[in-house]
Amino acid sequence: FSKKRTASEMAIELKPDYALAYYNLGYIHQDEGRVEEAIDCFRKASDHDPNDADTWINLGNALRSAGPNRLADAVDAYKKAVEVDPKSVMAFYNLGSGYQDQGRLDDAIKTFQSALII
Repeated sequence: FSKKRTASEMAIELKPDYALAYYNLGYIHQDEGRVEEAIDCFRKASDHDPNDADTWINLGNALRSAGPNRLADAVDAYKKAVEVDPKSVMAFYNLGSGYQDQGRLDDAIKTFQSALII
């Protein structure tokens, strides 16, 4: 991943608003277990391209992996993914999982059912 990280970092140097480079770098950081760096990159990616549901989903996943104190923020990111792409099964699935982690089982069931309808 180090070559990919370097390429993404170079892309950001050349074009600081390049959302895909931040997204890729966030994915690499998350894979390396560098959760806070991943969160920062996914946030920057969402700032530059707020209409990309995958970025919101990955931000939510990184926040969830950061621990229970970040779960509410993760759910907010998943809600944004659903808002951006209401046809994304993965957005609904992750939102339902976030609700489940919060103990909001009725909301989780409704959200999982919404995913099945898509």
